[in-house]
Amino acid sequence: MRHWYLHVALGLILMFLFVITFSGESAYMLLIGSIALVLGSLVPDIDHPKSKIRQSLRVLMFLVILFCILFVLDIQNMVDFLSNYTDVPMLAAAIAALFASVFIVFLFDSMIPPHRGPMHRLTAAAVYGALCGIIALVVNSNAALTAGAGFAGYLSHLLGDLIE
Repeated sequence: MRHWYLHVALGLILMFLFVITFSGESAYMLLIGSIALVLGSLVPDIDHPKSKIRQSLRVLMFLVILFCILFVLDIQNMVDFLSNYTDVPMLAAAIAALFASVFIVFLFDSMIPPHRGPMHRLTAAAVYGALCGIIALVVNSNAALTAGAGFAGYLSHLLGDLIE
């Protein structure tokens, strides 16, 4: 995406305003809110195939899915059961997990809507803000401020698209 710099700049400007405005809050809360805000300024372009956020998400999803598959399979127990202590089943399981991870990432990629579709709506901004608030509750931070910061970051992206 050629104008992602604008979205990052708007997100960073809002982040500094957020930190200044809520400087009385804990550093932890400011960090969580700042992350929600700056990510919010990039998240709407997850529907663009060449965006930085989508490319990063692909890599992150691949690693998380691969780890989860290997964790669920419990490789060591499977190897002990299937092999007479040879490395062939372990290698086969690792390759199968690798292919499954790639398949799931491509499947997810194919389900993302077209660029400037539903991800570029106010309802998506509200959903993102709500998700930020829920995550803030889980990590023991101020849910309302984090939700508001995420929503503001998302809105900055939508406004940035109007400027482009």
